[in-house]
Amino acid sequence: MKIGLPLRQAIIGWDSGTWGQCLDFWQQYVPEFKGKQVLELGASQGGLSLYFALQEAEVLCSDLTSPEAKARPLHQAYGQSQIRYLALDAKALALPDQSQDLVVFKSVLGGIRRGGETDPKPVVMAEILRVLRPGGWLLFAENLKGAHWHMFLRKQFVSWAAYWDYLSLPDLQVLTQPFAESHYQTAGILALCGRNEFQRQQLSRLDRVLQKKWPENQCYCVFVAARKASDPT
Repeated sequence: MKIGLPLRQAIIGWDSGTWGQCLDFWQQYVPEFKGKQVLELGASQGGLSLYFALQEAEVLCSDLTSPEAKARPLHQAYGQSQIRYLALDAKALALPDQSQDLVVFKSVLGGIRRGGETDPKPVVMAEILRVLRPGGWLLFAENLKGAHWHMFLRKQFVSWAAYWDYLSLPDLQVLTQPFAESHYQTAGILALCGRNEFQRQQLSRLDRVLQKKWPENQCYCVFVAARKASDPT
């Protein structure tokens, strides 16, 4: 499916030139979405739900509280009235075992831990594995710690940076270890510095060139495709 800039911005939101690269990355591993049961976690305005619905997947759009009020206007603007909405806690998904072909999310794992509580990310990943069908895929995009100056800028200009649990690549490898296979790609160097979406778009184009030589652990976001093991034959 060809995705122009306005649609990409509707799907991804902030910094779509960088984060939107996840769509092409995911499609390398899951090229066909038609008829798939897709669960979006932490949906907010439901951008990823829109993306998969436009490709004829059967989509469940979820967040900790129902995202319907925020997400439905976007979905209806693109003629996608068949999407279902549900309040779901990613740490205890009220869904049957092996009921989903795909679980997807963007920028969720870093926001689920508060204060000194036990790290809930392994619990979330275990729940995702439970609801995925054998051979199903987890597709997600997350914030990385990136370079030291990325973290400095976040603390200066991002209100939620003080509590956000930014991932490292070793963290990612631990979280995806239970999957049969996992793949990742990092992105984002300068675009984070843009003061508006136009500037971020221009900087993301430069980043695509720089990323070819840039250390992957010094980028500020990561895209992941991880497959659950198939049933033994």
